[in-house]
Amino acid sequence: TALTKLGFYTYPITGYFGNETKNALIAWQNNVGISPATGYFGPVSRAAMMSTCTPPPPTTPSVTVISPNGGEGWQNGSTQKITWNSNFEKITPIEIWLQVANTSVCPVGQTCPVIASYLIGKTNTAYTSYNWYVSNPDGRPIPAGAYIVVVRAVDGNGYSLAKDGSDSYFKIYDSTSTNRPPSISG
Repeated sequence: TALTKLGFYTYPITGYFGNETKNALIAWQNNVGISPATGYFGPVSRAAMMSTCTPPPPTTPSVTVISPNGGEGWQNGSTQKITWNSNFEKITPIEIWLQVANTSVCPVGQTCPVIASYLIGKTNTAYTSYNWYVSNPDGRPIPAGAYIVVVRAVDGNGYSLAKDGSDSYFKIYDSTSTNRPPSISG
């Protein structure tokens, strides 16, 4: 089937090494520079075929927070979109955490206590965004201040497979707060 996938064998696959297979093998050997091209599949051809047909190594799973990524100002009670990219090949659970800025982030593969954090949502890697109603899970307002978002891909036991946090802090403010982000007018 490798000769078929590479375009050298165009006949129905029979499981029999006949003249068509031998001619396809000779054409492939010529193409990859095996000399002499005999149609014999020995160690040299096997090594060349393995280097041609070996799948690339798996990518390291990753998650990258896109937004909020620093500098934003979100009002309590508003709905904001948290976005990220991930490269997981199969659907994997995602947790979205809100952390007080400047708190440590737990290393990948470890279960660590979460201090000054709120689990604000769960989804999976089939999605790349989450609409968050800015509030505590019980609906109370988040205390005004500086925060980062951490997006974690987790296994069935809650261990981090990959995670990323906002590159810098963003602010959550109350509707009555005087510490709002700047606005440009005129």
